[in-house]
Amino acid sequence: MALLVVCGAAVPAAAQDIDGEQADMAVLRARLKELETKQPAIEAADDSVTDSDVPAADDAVDSGDPDARLRRLLKQWALKSERLPEVEAKLNARHMELQACQALAQRAAARKNVKEATYCVSQLRHRARQAGNFDHPQAPVVAGFWLLQADLFDINSHEPDADQRERQMIARLQEFLADKTRAGANTRKTVTGKSGKAGLLDQSVTEHIQLALLRLYDRRGMTTKACDLAGRIAASKRITPRSMETAKSLCAYCEVVGGRFNAELQLGDDKMWASADLVGKVILIHFWSVGSKLSVLAIRDLKRVHEKFASRGLSMLSVTSSPVDVGTITDDLPWPSYNQGPDQVNLMTAFSVRSAPRYVLIDKAGRVTSLAGGLAVLEQVAGLLEADE
Repeated sequence: MALLVVCGAAVPAAAQDIDGEQADMAVLRARLKELETKQPAIEAADDSVTDSDVPAADDAVDSGDPDARLRRLLKQWALKSERLPEVEAKLNARHMELQACQALAQRAAARKNVKEATYCVSQLRHRARQAGNFDHPQAPVVAGFWLLQADLFDINSHEPDADQRERQMIARLQEFLADKTRAGANTRKTVTGKSGKAGLLDQSVTEHIQLALLRLYDRRGMTTKACDLAGRIAASKRITPRSMETAKSLCAYCEVVGGRFNAELQLGDDKMWASADLVGKVILIHFWSVGSKLSVLAIRDLKRVHEKFASRGLSMLSVTSSPVDVGTITDDLPWPSYNQGPDQVNLMTAFSVRSAPRYVLIDKAGRVTSLAGGLAVLEQVAGLLEADE
C-alpha cells in the first residue's frame, strides 16, 4: 500500500495549537452535564434517600459554579452509596461518586491548584479502596479501575519520572484487561440497577481502561499495538458511540501505517525536499506549532538526536502551518523545515495530525512505521537505523 500525499488546503495553525486548559475545561463541562443527567437514575434506585438528607450547597454559588455543583453531587452519591439497601445500587452510586471526585481533581489541576488536586486524588484512592469492600463480584474491578485512574492522573501531573511511570502504567492496564478476560463469564456479567440498563463494567470500566491504554500507546509511538487495540474497540458490540469516536480520532492514521511515503515539498528559497532522495535513510518528521510550547521545547531534544544519528543515516524534517514568520525558530535548525501553506502538499492531513507535537518515523524502505505524540518514539530510531531494508 502506498501513501500518496496530494495537494490540498493547509491546516490552519490554530487547529494545531494545544490549549490544554481550555480543552480540559470543555471535557469537564461535558462530564458535569453527563453526571447530572445520570442523577435521576441513581435517585430512582431508592426513594428513601432524598435531597433533604443531603447537606445543601450555597444555592447562589451552586447555580453557576461547576465546583460547587460537583461537590454537591459528590455528597449526594456518597450518602446514597452508604444508605441504599441493594448492593448493586450502592456500587453504582459509589461509581458515580468517584466520577465526581475525579472531575474535581481535574478541575483543580486545570487551575494549577496542586494542594487541592492532591487532596482530591487521595480521596479518589480512599473511596475506591472502600468500594473494593462491597459485597459484590464486580466491586474489586470497579475499585481497581479507579485506583488506576488515580495513577493515570499522577502520570499526567508529574513530569520528572513520567517516562518510567508510563511504562509501568501500560503494564498495569494490560494486566487489568488480561485479568478481566481470564475471569471469563463471571467478570463479563454486567452490574445492573433496577432500570436493567447495561452495567458499569462494560459501559464504563472497560471503555475507560481501553481508551487510557490507547492514549498511552499513541503517546509512546507503540503504533502497532495502538491500531490493534483501536480495531478491537471498533469491533466491540457494546462500546458507546462516544468511546468509538474517541478511538477512531486517536488512531485515524492506522490506514497509512505500513504504507510507503512519497512526497515532494517546496521549501523556502526555491529549495525542494523529496522523500525519493532519502531511500536508505530513516526519516523523522516533527510536526510542531508556534502555539504549542511543548513542541517548540522538543526541538532541543531533537537537536541532540540529530547530532547523534545524522551521520548514521537519520534524516529529519520539521513541519508547521503558521501564518507568521517562524524564521527565528527554524533558521538555526540543522535539518529542513517545511511551513505548509495554502495549495501545498498537506502532510498534516496525510498523517491525521490534529495537535502538536506529533512525530512520524519512516524506515529505510520508505514505509511508515510509527506515529506518536511524545518523544518516547525517538527510542525506536536506533533500531530502525540498524535494521536491514
